[in-house]
Amino acid sequence: MLTHRVPYPPDRGDRIRSWHVLCALAQHADVSLGCLSDAPVPSPSLKKLDALTDRLSIQPISRMGSAMRGGLSWVRGEAITPAWFSRDSLRKRVQAWQSERPFDAIYVFCTGMIRYLDGLLDGPKRPRVILDLVDVDSAKWSELAKRAPWPIREILKTEADRLKGVEQTHGGGADAVLLVTEAERKLYLERVGGGNPRVVPNGVDLSRFAPLPDYHGRTLAFVGVMNYWPNVEAVDWFARSVLPRIRSRCPGTTFKIIGRSPGRAVRSLCRMDGVVVVGPVDDVREQLRTVSVVVAPLLTARGVQNKVLEAMACERAVVCTPQAARGVDAQEGLELAVARHADDWAVCLDSLLSDGDARRRMAAAARARVESMGGWGHALSSLPEIVFGRDSSGLRKAA
Repeated sequence: MLTHRVPYPPDRGDRIRSWHVLCALAQHADVSLGCLSDAPVPSPSLKKLDALTDRLSIQPISRMGSAMRGGLSWVRGEAITPAWFSRDSLRKRVQAWQSERPFDAIYVFCTGMIRYLDGLLDGPKRPRVILDLVDVDSAKWSELAKRAPWPIREILKTEADRLKGVEQTHGGGADAVLLVTEAERKLYLERVGGGNPRVVPNGVDLSRFAPLPDYHGRTLAFVGVMNYWPNVEAVDWFARSVLPRIRSRCPGTTFKIIGRSPGRAVRSLCRMDGVVVVGPVDDVREQLRTVSVVVAPLLTARGVQNKVLEAMACERAVVCTPQAARGVDAQEGLELAVARHADDWAVCLDSLLSDGDARRRMAAAARARVESMGGWGHALSSLPEIVFGRDSSGLRKAA
């Protein structure tokens, strides 16, 4: 299994999915995990990973080194993303594993790890290859390009085109390409084509994200990693375009920005009335105890927003943009609210903050909807057959 980040702790979208996939695969296979980290991995995380893996290699990665590799790849006319996460140390380790004990299957998490397949498929027994795109990466870059200034716009457009070629080449050669929603699967077929695209949805840890008591204050919150550009764009737009409208209707309303790595652009928002930049927290559930409504004002979003599902599981009313809501199988207006423009947001949030009964009804319906999805066990129930093939029952595999 190859991942571009250490899967534990499961505290951000990609880690949440890769962690639960690792747990599921470890029930059926001796898993060799190769991944990258830009910081020392704490001992508790290493113990968690050691307990689930047969072989483990975590190789260091730095932003400067990634930028150099990405830049060289760009000059050569290749995509930046696979080069950004390419490290010879990890490649050699994975190839050594393959020589020691050949893999039955190789699970590649996201386009960033695709280069590690080089040299692994040339032996007498070709392992199955599962490419977990989660969502169509090239489409995300294309969306980001639409609102980016020149010359960034041209760079993003070119990266989208080059990544599309990567998805076509490697998706077509994979035994299965995994997408997180049916909408992403259809987009993959339309945009990329070929291959064997399958839907493997995300779940929610229903016991961890248990219902919380309703909070009567006027507090809104956004949860996410705050050095990720779509999240930065979302909170900036909300703080400048939506929050003043809400505060004119509901004086004293507070907007909390919860999540690690807030950069200067995010930290500067706390100068605005009503904005609180919380930063990193040990347990987001404790923060949600004093939140009335969770907002997901994402202008660029692909796949499923785990932050939305987890807030719904905690029995919090959630208001989303259409972009953030499209990956969530929930009834608009009943199980979550969707707002399209700043004025729509103000009206919707005014209603939920002012009407406790309406807020509690939506929150309860949200929890019920997430419960009906069945959690991670149900979401990943098809994974063993996809990864190891139809004859995999009862067999201990190497992945």
